[in-house]
Amino acid sequence: MSDNYNVDYLLMDIIQADYEKLIQRIKNKKVFFDISNIYGYHVSHACYTLDELIDSFNKLIDTLETHTEYYYLKGSPFDIEEIRNELMVLPKNNPLLDQICLQGIEVGGDPYFGSGSRAKIDYKPYYEKDFIYPNFDIPYINSILKKLSMYRTRVLYLRPKVCYSIHNDPSKRIHIPVYTNENCWIIVNKEIMHLPADGNYYEIDTTQYHTALNGSEEYRVHIVGCIDG
Repeated sequence: MSDNYNVDYLLMDIIQADYEKLIQRIKNKKVFFDISNIYGYHVSHACYTLDELIDSFNKLIDTLETHTEYYYLKGSPFDIEEIRNELMVLPKNNPLLDQICLQGIEVGGDPYFGSGSRAKIDYKPYYEKDFIYPNFDIPYINSILKKLSMYRTRVLYLRPKVCYSIHNDPSKRIHIPVYTNENCWIIVNKEIMHLPADGNYYEIDTTQYHTALNGSEEYRVHIVGCIDG
C-alpha cells in the first residue's frame, strides 16, 4: 500500500470524535478505518451505554459516507461461522446461473426468480427494490440483510478460473465474503482489491465499471445485495 499511496495516520478518540478535525483529514480521500476493539471492547461497554455506542457508530458511518471518496471499514461485525452454517440449508446453486436469491417478492418465494444478470432477466412488473422478503428461514442472515437495508440479495458462487465480463450495475452492492482466498479479486475502475471472509461487509460502488475474478481452484462464495446511495 505504501508503494502506491501517501499514507496519513490519525490518532483520536473515535467514540467522542472531533468531527471538524476528522472531516478536514478525510475529505475527498480514500480512507482505511480500523475500528477493531473499539465498539466491541469491554472497556468501551463499561464507559458508555449501548445507545451511546450505537449513536457514535452511526455518526461515524454517516461522516465517512458523506465526506470520503471511498472508505474501507475494518472490524468484524458478523459471525462468519454462523453465516456459513445457515447457508448449508440452501438448495444446491442453479448450475446455469451459479447464484441463488435470498430475497424475493414474497416470503418463501422462488429462490431462482431474481437470479442472474438484471439486464437478461425480465422481472416486469417488478423492480430490484421489490425483492425484500426472505426466501429462506435463516434468521441470522435475514437480520443482517434487514440491518444493512439490503434488497435483491443473492449468494454468488464464482467458479474456479472464471472472470466476469466488465459491467456496471444500476445500484451499489454490499459484499459479505463467505468463502474466498487470496487469489480472488474484485476490480473497480482498474483498482484491484481482495475481500477476505472475516465477518466484515464491504460496500462496493458497482455503478462504476467493474469485474470479479477467481484465479484459484476453489469456488468463491459471496453474499451480495443491492443498497441505495
